[in-house]
Amino acid sequence: MLLVGLVLAVALPKASITSVEIVDGSTIKAAFRGAASATLATFDVTSVDYVIRIMPAIFLLVLLLVCAGSVRVLSSFVPGVREMAANQRLLWGLATGVPLAILMFVFGFASKESPSDGVTLSVSVASLILLSLLWGALGGFAGALWALRSEGRLGEVRLSPAVARVLAVLKGALVPLVALLVVSTIVGTSVWVIQAARNAGDMKAIAASYAGTDDPASTGGLILDVVLFAPDNGIHFAELGAGAQFHTPIFDTLGLPAPVTDARDVYDTDDAQEFLQGDDLSTLTPEGAFRIFNYSGALPAALFIASFLLSALVLAAALWAGYRVARSATGGAGGALGRSLGYGALVGPIWAVTMIALNALIQKDIMGKAVGLSVGLNFLVIGAVLGAFGGLLAASRGSTDGASALPAGVPPPPPPPPA
Repeated sequence: MLLVGLVLAVALPKASITSVEIVDGSTIKAAFRGAASATLATFDVTSVDYVIRIMPAIFLLVLLLVCAGSVRVLSSFVPGVREMAANQRLLWGLATGVPLAILMFVFGFASKESPSDGVTLSVSVASLILLSLLWGALGGFAGALWALRSEGRLGEVRLSPAVARVLAVLKGALVPLVALLVVSTIVGTSVWVIQAARNAGDMKAIAASYAGTDDPASTGGLILDVVLFAPDNGIHFAELGAGAQFHTPIFDTLGLPAPVTDARDVYDTDDAQEFLQGDDLSTLTPEGAFRIFNYSGALPAALFIASFLLSALVLAAALWAGYRVARSATGGAGGALGRSLGYGALVGPIWAVTMIALNALIQKDIMGKAVGLSVGLNFLVIGAVLGAFGGLLAASRGSTDGASALPAGVPPPPPPPPA
């Protein structure tokens, strides 16, 4: 991860949005800052008493892969590891969070800069340690599972029936959500790349201004930036499809989750004027509330109607998730109608908690900020209602599958006589 931070510190142009959190002061300190930023920890800007997070979530995926790969490799030659019981191996993997947190604390401490202009950018120690413990544990756990699978010992993992059922329900609910986020990522990043290539809303100048330079960003650099933010785009587009409310920290194209040529057609112009002309600069995150419906004035009618395909994807994924959860919880037998409806409705709280957590992790001062409460409520309602309908489908499917089964107590027909 230190090598990744060094590459970012050297390769990122000054006008890159990502460089805001990294390229500052010496290259070595910027490399440490880049490595620590991969945890998605927040940074304190002391001159304005403000907290920022800029690093794209894609580097968190790199960090998780590094942790998993490290545990997988170490499993092969660290003495005594291969002899452990399978459940012990998983605990050994979870412990990866401890050394990662220690190293990241050192990286964060070493990355602090005090430039001549008095603006100090320093990582939040609490968020850095807590997130390092979490990501190290998740990555190490995945690496231990990877190692057990390669050794053919995955079947040795022992789970109680209750834990196994909970995991089956979570898997049933989250697989469709992951599929939704993947599709949203492809759609969202494609939109951002097209708009960056068109320089819609003068994105090059806005990106350079945000990065603190007078030289406009290049087309290639801007496209690289929006591609790096692909996971963030996917989460935001799924939130747009769910009808969640956003507010923009900056009243321009880079302050929207989906860029348009004239951002003023999306957010409330009166809110922008009041903020820009006001003397109170204590807040850097004005309201500017909007939802997907507010894009009606910024997009041609055909594109605005097509944007609601995002909502259709969210609804379809929730229906699929409810079906999967009900089938997995009832062993694929359908079960009673009320029971299947109840299991399907569990998609709501599972999705709500997951999306609130993801939204909190990617909150940044660019590409819009989704309101956490709105995200939670919308995914809770959509997941519960459509999930319940999915459970209804699972119940009817189970009834159909069992219609041809023999009633209880009726013996099977005798086998045919041998030829």
